[in-house]
Amino acid sequence: MVMTLAATLLVACGLALERQFPRRGFLQMAGNSSYSLYLTHMFVVGAAWAAIERVDLPTAAHWALTPLIFGAALVTAYCSYRMIELPFNRLAHRLTQRPMRTAIAE
Repeated sequence: MVMTLAATLLVACGLALERQFPRRGFLQMAGNSSYSLYLTHMFVVGAAWAAIERVDLPTAAHWALTPLIFGAALVTAYCSYRMIELPFNRLAHRLTQRPMRTAIAE
């Protein structure tokens, strides 16, 4: 019950403050490319993990590299969004958009 109340309050606060957030900038870019981030982050993290294991860095270095890996995942997701997702969305919209028909008056 406590977790449900906490989650409800968190969502309510987010909705109440939504208009105060900037519409452009980093948050919008991250939001637009969030699906690409979902799809690509595992490849970026996996490649980083393999590179770190190969170099045999200490555990403290793993934590120090985390922001860099997060940034690389965001850049990869943004590039994927701009070069793959956005063009295909535009193409799908063009292909599925039907011309308007006017009714023939009798």
